[in-house]
Amino acid sequence: FVSQSSISKQIKSLEDELGVILFDRSSYHRFFTPAGQVFMRYAESMLTLRRDMLLELEPFREEYSSMLRIGSIPVVSSYGIGERLAEFQNRYHESQIDFDMHEGNQYDVIRELNNGVIDLAVVRLENIANLKDYDTLLYAVDEFVLVCDKAHPLAKRQRVSLDVVAKYPLYLIGKKSTVNYLVIRRFEEENIPLPKVGTTSRHKILLELLSRSQNVSILPKALVDLKNYPLMATVALEKPIYSQVALIRLKGRKYNKITRAFWEFWQRHHTMIPPAL
Repeated sequence: FVSQSSISKQIKSLEDELGVILFDRSSYHRFFTPAGQVFMRYAESMLTLRRDMLLELEPFREEYSSMLRIGSIPVVSSYGIGERLAEFQNRYHESQIDFDMHEGNQYDVIRELNNGVIDLAVVRLENIANLKDYDTLLYAVDEFVLVCDKAHPLAKRQRVSLDVVAKYPLYLIGKKSTVNYLVIRRFEEENIPLPKVGTTSRHKILLELLSRSQNVSILPKALVDLKNYPLMATVALEKPIYSQVALIRLKGRKYNKITRAFWEFWQRHHTMIPPAL
């Protein structure tokens, strides 16, 4: 709720105070200058120190912090994440819990986790750089399927190969999504030329694009709600693609009492053993 002009004035004031240029303004998109990158590194460290200080002061305050900050890729409704939050709230009676939760693409969620904007994240484990830097609790393993209209020529098949899929217009989740990355990577691994690919940021919009058309998609099965989309059909892939959904946190970071309790709750009740794929 801050105007662009107000932010620009604050940035300019900060640059005047520091005596350096923080942003390269030569293009429409704004990028950090080398000085800006140094400033950002220290700014993030200062925010982390402030956050750690507040956590250490927590036991001395009359009321414990009850904020649970979680970021998630768009799987909350499809994977029952909301039900898990409600279950935790019912089990944890020590204080009123403030849930600060939002959805975004995987790139943005991981960035917010690394920067301390959120404490926990529900993400897909594939395509995460430096996975060893995170504690992970596996929640679900999902198999990808071909999705198309029931009247589509492929709808009656038991299984379908990617070279057959490539004969039809393909729609995928947006390019910043790990779902997109996994599908494109499989085409490349099998040396199959990509068909014409369209993208959209929301899988529910994508399902609408498949209705009564020759368009097809490849999605995790859990994202395809056939009850709400009865005209859709799913077909197994000859060479399966799998994705692992997990709750993660950054190693070595301090967490408030409610976040630690939620992690322990999830670990005890909703963590699965990785299957042999």
